[in-house]
Amino acid sequence: MDFFKVEVYKILKNKKYLIFIIGLLVLFIFKTYGLYGDAKSERPQIKIKNNEKLLVEYKAKLKEDGIKEEEIKTYKLKIKSLERENKELSEEIKKPNYNWKEKLKNKNKALKKEREEYKIAMDYNEVERINGEILLNEHLLKENMEPQPLYKIYSFRAMKDLMGFINVIFLPLLIIILTYDSVSSEMQYSTIKLAITKPIGRVRFIITKFLSGFLVSTLTVFIIEFFMFVIIGLVFNGGNPSYPVVIGTKYHVDELERVTAIVGSSYINPVYKYLIQLLILQLMCIFIYCSFGILISTLFKNNVASLMVSSIIIFCLNMATFILPQESLSKIYPYLFTTYGDGNSLIEGVINLNLSATNINIKLGVGICILYGVAFIAIATNYFNKKDIVV
Repeated sequence: MDFFKVEVYKILKNKKYLIFIIGLLVLFIFKTYGLYGDAKSERPQIKIKNNEKLLVEYKAKLKEDGIKEEEIKTYKLKIKSLERENKELSEEIKKPNYNWKEKLKNKNKALKKEREEYKIAMDYNEVERINGEILLNEHLLKENMEPQPLYKIYSFRAMKDLMGFINVIFLPLLIIILTYDSVSSEMQYSTIKLAITKPIGRVRFIITKFLSGFLVSTLTVFIIEFFMFVIIGLVFNGGNPSYPVVIGTKYHVDELERVTAIVGSSYINPVYKYLIQLLILQLMCIFIYCSFGILISTLFKNNVASLMVSSIIIFCLNMATFILPQESLSKIYPYLFTTYGDGNSLIEGVINLNLSATNINIKLGVGICILYGVAFIAIATNYFNKKDIVV
């Protein structure tokens, strides 16, 4: 226990921990500012102007030479949808106190008509998106819950976006910064000799290094997220923890060999449950990247080499998964630990569409993360046990 306390203390007093905290704060503040800008653009007057620009663009596309029949249908449906939305927004400006229940009922009628048109066009991704919107509206009516306008910021909804933002690429790299020298620094500066002369044992040495990094990372991330949640609630709006969100869309390969949504697979969950799921997935993310950082730190004696190798691997894997996904890797993605870093897409199900897969889900993700994490620690322990350290 004393060795564990010492390791935690060493992390907390290290400059890299300060970098970890500052990095998280900067990312959260940057994203919050971005959310504020996004919310402003959702105000009815601004939204109408933006939609009108899109309408001009889509109508110009229809006049282009060589446009396919399927593309013509898609653009016509998009134009119709934007025109409907602009009509609703204009009504909202004219009648700001218009009964919200009547508004939702009318919107659902229009959405059902739009859904039928997308069914004819065989665009089942759009069909299921509209299904989700109808489900959401029906739930709000049933529970007598007034809709939350997109031009306002609510802490529950904002945390969904904030956590999703840092979990991909940024949090993994920050965890690598925190753990890259956990073992390699001990080797580089020969302090490892002092550690193994004490009754610690090599297995316990690696496990303690991992647990201390995991504990510090987890508590720091969760505490900062809690304070961000409170601050956003105080500055903007708290929101309703039971407010519904659409999740769980499933996908399959259709007769045209396209990955498309299974119609009727989406369902409603309260936003607080969504955030609990997101926290669990984030915990898995921290677990896997801490164990990976310890493994690379064990394999290298030099801190710079450990940092470079671990950072490059994580960056490249995240790029190949989220920034530049390759359809040729669709069979591999479900078994890559980086795939499960994007908790939002995983919970909502859209990650399957993004990665041209059909079997990526939360249960598989938790299993994959635990399997990789345990394997990384086992390999690190085995390698460290065989390492020749002259005392």
